[in-house]
Amino acid sequence: NDLNDHGPKFSLQTVSLNISQSLRSGSTVFQVNATSADPDVNGHIRYSFVEPSEYFQIDEMNGMIRLKKTLPSSLSNVSSTIEAKEDGIDWTDRMNMVLSIVNDEKEYFNLDEINRCSIEE
Repeated sequence: NDLNDHGPKFSLQTVSLNISQSLRSGSTVFQVNATSADPDVNGHIRYSFVEPSEYFQIDEMNGMIRLKKTLPSSLSNVSSTIEAKEDGIDWTDRMNMVLSIVNDEKEYFNLDEINRCSIEE
């Protein structure tokens, strides 16, 4: 019988990603993963954001990060700290997630020809 004596550990302390500003709500952004030297029966890890995120949610069981709502075009980056906590012990590990939002929306109007536009009624 192995004791639950090892805490969770992320392989990276910071992850930086570029994501599309046009991602739809519910889209998967990234999956975090922490490991424990304890066997599976003792090494079950749960994930959470240290501070609640307005735009992202994390599945506490598998670390999958999804978009909660559409990103505004005024947003250029988001930083969050993710915590991994192992069940049964009070040890945690944290990693930083830095997201750069790429505005890749299509151009709908050619602003060089703004005076040549018309709308029929």
